[in-house]
Amino acid sequence: TKADNGYCFQRIMAMNGVHKLPYHCRVLSDGCGSMAHVEAAACLAGIDHAYIPPHEASLNEAEKICLLMWDAAAALMARAQIPEDSKLFAKAVDYAMYVDLRTATTASRGYLTPYEMIKGMAPDISKLHRFYTRAFVTMPRQKRKAMAKKGFFGRAEEGRFIGFHSPFSTTYS
Repeated sequence: TKADNGYCFQRIMAMNGVHKLPYHCRVLSDGCGSMAHVEAAACLAGIDHAYIPPHEASLNEAEKICLLMWDAAAALMARAQIPEDSKLFAKAVDYAMYVDLRTATTASRGYLTPYEMIKGMAPDISKLHRFYTRAFVTMPRQKRKAMAKKGFFGRAEEGRFIGFHSPFSTTYS
């Protein structure tokens, strides 16, 4: 919900250590009422907040990035042939952002990925897989025992790869 914007902002800033950087940061937002929560959260974290000047909303780089991630998620869904009304779109956005964090780079950033800029080391991309790839997941012991009573003696069940637990995790979900 829009009321959660401030909380989500706090989590992202804490996860990336923005409040501990040796230089000042500024968060820009539009005049939407939901951004009041972001402004309050930024002030509590000691991060400067400013509103985008009127008539310059089209210059908002954050909105451009959101659109890029939305498009990337839609492409992931289409490639995997997942129906648009599926509840997996948010997971596809998460995965698009996870991959972008490890692969996006430009000359203006010295060819560093966002991950390298935040963590100070090159990302490991060896665990990246296609979204919604067929996978086999080890069942917990109790579930294996219950399945054995029904005649199934395997250790794993079929699932689908939909991403990782968090932006800096290498644990599959």
